[in-house]
Amino acid sequence: IELAEQQINQHQIKSAYQSLKRALQIDNNCVRANMTRGELALSQGQPKQALKYYKELARQNPEFISEVLPSLQQCFIQLRDQKGYRQFLSTSMQHGGSTSTVLAYADLLRSEKSDREAADFIAQQLQEKPSLKGLLKLIELHIEHAQSSAKPSLQILYRIISRSFESKPVYRCSHCGFGSKTLFWQCPSCKHWGSVKPILGLEGE
Repeated sequence: IELAEQQINQHQIKSAYQSLKRALQIDNNCVRANMTRGELALSQGQPKQALKYYKELARQNPEFISEVLPSLQQCFIQLRDQKGYRQFLSTSMQHGGSTSTVLAYADLLRSEKSDREAADFIAQQLQEKPSLKGLLKLIELHIEHAQSSAKPSLQILYRIISRSFESKPVYRCSHCGFGSKTLFWQCPSCKHWGSVKPILGLEGE
């Protein structure tokens, strides 16, 4: 992968694709290779090809969907396929999608229907899969429509939870437990490759 990234920096696009293909032949579960292929295809103005790589990544390891969600959304926007984007999010949630996926779907509901629809959806998801990230978004939606007497309390609650959430790591090494706010492909602590992943559950995705 490092070779491919060097080739990309040197504008050797064809060689980079070949290096990434070889990486997947060595390890067909290498999400980094498909993430890089997706970024490369999108930068080359090939959203349909990028989408193919991102969907392959989602099949490899759904835990990493949150890492490519903004780029994946951009693919659907460029392809003018909002229905396909909605279907992708829906399918991802059915297979235990991340909180980021839930919030992306809520954003669709908000733009297509109403804030209330989005808030009700997030509240329903939180009952099944509690998360601070989801709770923050729910409070944010309620603040916008709260009565003046309730708004200050909601804002205080939002700030407290936000500070707590921001102080915690986003990624953790499954081998040694190293925590970080940055995604490392090689753990800085134990030096294992591919062991650092997004944190799941209440304090993560």
